[in-house]
Amino acid sequence: PVDISKMENKINAVLDRHVEKDDQWFRFWIQPFAEGHLYSAGISSISNDNQGDIKQVRILIALAFGILLIACINYMNLATAQSQKRTKEVGISKVVGASKSSLISRFYVEAALMVLTATVFGIAFFALLLPLFNSMADKAIVYSDLFQPDLLLGVVGIISFLTLIAGSYPALALSSLTPQKLFGRGNSNISGGVWLRRGLVVGQFIGSILLITCTLVFYKQLLFIQDRDLGFSPEEVISIGINGGIEDNEVTGFINVLKGQTFVQEITRAQTYPGASGSGRVLSTIDNPDDGMSIQTNRTGPEIYDVLDIPLIAGRGHREKINEEDTTVEVVINEQALQFLGYSPEEAIGKTAYNLFGWDRAIIVGVMKDFHFETVHRPIGAYAFHNNNSEWRRNILVRMNGGEMRQNLSILQDKFTQVFPSMAFNFTFVDDHIDQLYASEKRSARIVLFFSITAIIIACLGLFGLAAYTAEQRTKELGIRKVLGATVVGLVGLLSVDFLKLVIIALLTGWLESYAYHIDLSWWIFGLSGLLAVLIALITVSFQSIKAAIISPIESLRSE
Repeated sequence: PVDISKMENKINAVLDRHVEKDDQWFRFWIQPFAEGHLYSAGISSISNDNQGDIKQVRILIALAFGILLIACINYMNLATAQSQKRTKEVGISKVVGASKSSLISRFYVEAALMVLTATVFGIAFFALLLPLFNSMADKAIVYSDLFQPDLLLGVVGIISFLTLIAGSYPALALSSLTPQKLFGRGNSNISGGVWLRRGLVVGQFIGSILLITCTLVFYKQLLFIQDRDLGFSPEEVISIGINGGIEDNEVTGFINVLKGQTFVQEITRAQTYPGASGSGRVLSTIDNPDDGMSIQTNRTGPEIYDVLDIPLIAGRGHREKINEEDTTVEVVINEQALQFLGYSPEEAIGKTAYNLFGWDRAIIVGVMKDFHFETVHRPIGAYAFHNNNSEWRRNILVRMNGGEMRQNLSILQDKFTQVFPSMAFNFTFVDDHIDQLYASEKRSARIVLFFSITAIIIACLGLFGLAAYTAEQRTKELGIRKVLGATVVGLVGLLSVDFLKLVIIALLTGWLESYAYHIDLSWWIFGLSGLLAVLIALITVSFQSIKAAIISPIESLRSE
């Protein structure tokens, strides 16, 4: 039971006592062990790639409850639409002595039976679709997870919640009416029922439109990431891993062997590569040594700029250090580091990069363009390539050009095995590694798409039921209109227009709310979301409208 911030200060005070400020390139921070999985999304350097994100969990919970709410609205819509059919039933029950509480209980029992039936089918569909969901979400949920006590308790809680919400309006509205109103004395309509149904339909489609919009935004963001200029070229670049303890002359010999291959365009050794973490250091200025900037450094060979296709805007690339007794470190910094130092690109050449390797050992020999060495979620920070022997270069980066990929890999493996017979051939395509950085976004987009389709289907089921009920209520009207010369197209439009008005109201409401909070998004996203919702609603309603419009007038006028 301690204050975490105070504990962090005490730990860092120990660091300050034992390590000189000039040699400090890190600070300590504390995270509760129980939060390690779901609260580690912001950590860039971590040995375990199984990092969770609590924000994604909350988004999925919100989407699930949104879909349940839409389903509840469906039930309430259909229940209130059919309420007039049950008014006499309720009236007779009250006349023969039924109390208001018993009627409320009966309506809630009906809702509970509906929810329990849906739960059974829901669990069955869960079992059927679980492999598909695991594949889509990249999870490993098993059937036994259903029987965990906390999950079973959650299912019971959801059943109770849905029963309470879904059965609330029918139970409270119908049970509160007097027998006089129920048998036609006074106003026999359920007060506000029509407007409530319309409001619920609008609310349903606002939710559906927002889900469609979220899906489009996710995919637009993914396309943006995929098409974004990273500042370097990861395509056709492969990283071959080498273990520690290997002599430099062996690595040099292997590199020379690969240079003789026709498909090898360029090759170099590197501590790391973009998308994988380098070393964290601090860059300072001579005028303000205590106010440093965090910078990530990467020890590489001088060919790195050609391997990754990173352009230099001033100076030259760093050279391989020949004399190990030479304490000078050549560094090439990016534009963000240059901006912190306050130089122009030409002015920076020959200047000292203070505090980078010791106080004044690092000399700037070149300036390169900024590139995304981390994910595009984060702004580009300071970065530097260098030739200091402070880190082991465990990667051999090869840019390939020409040849068939499978054959190229086979040749690389053969040459690797010849030089390092006791070492496993491990390789990574740099562009594949970068794609993996955005795997969570791709999973989220797929899941949101799944939820969106589900929500739209549920909303359309409710609209379908209301359209069927409306067509049934207006059967005689349709027959009379047909006798008087109305066409099928005209009758379909008559039945459809009321529902389409509600969907268009939902479109305008949802669009304005989204636009107010996301003014940087393209207008066509909201327009396309609304158009899809209108088309789906039109198709749903038109089916029932056409069915009602083509009935013979004789059958229509004969109906009760």
